[in-house]
Amino acid sequence: MTSSRALHSERENLEALFAGVLVTAFGEEAELVATGSSPADDLAGGAAALLAVHDESDDTYLGVQVRVSAELARELAVKTSGCADPAREDLLGAVGDLAGIAGGRLTTLLFPAARLSIPSATLDAVGLPAAREGSAEPTVLHARVLGGLAELALVPHVDADGLAWPPSEVLEAQP
Repeated sequence: MTSSRALHSERENLEALFAGVLVTAFGEEAELVATGSSPADDLAGGAAALLAVHDESDDTYLGVQVRVSAELARELAVKTSGCADPAREDLLGAVGDLAGIAGGRLTTLLFPAARLSIPSATLDAVGLPAAREGSAEPTVLHARVLGGLAELALVPHVDADGLAWPPSEVLEAQP
């Protein structure tokens, strides 16, 4: 399901999903401004989080990267931490949570049998995560919310090395 064609056929649903994630996170309507295959140049200095969806039905990985402007990262961290002056860890946690929401909703929309990695967040991130050579073009959505830019990038066959994965089996409770 992670081919460019499959993502393109779900474009309207992906746009609605991204708008819904932003409304959930910021409590404000988002305006979708572009869909394509290139990341926004003006998000340098912002925050980003990456997670991977492992589609266990065909053993493929889809990268889900969320990037937000520095202003939106701060706004989100203020909202989630309740602190007027959020620390670096608050910014990282907030953008990681945003990616987790996007990844969870995306999994529900596109994947019948999938597992999510744990989001890996960073500040000052630019560009898209690496994908296997010859992979399909990414799908990149851009939206404005609260006057700031947000981006959702879906990268087929992402290089998921270095991402942390939760245990695949539920551990039995010890008596």
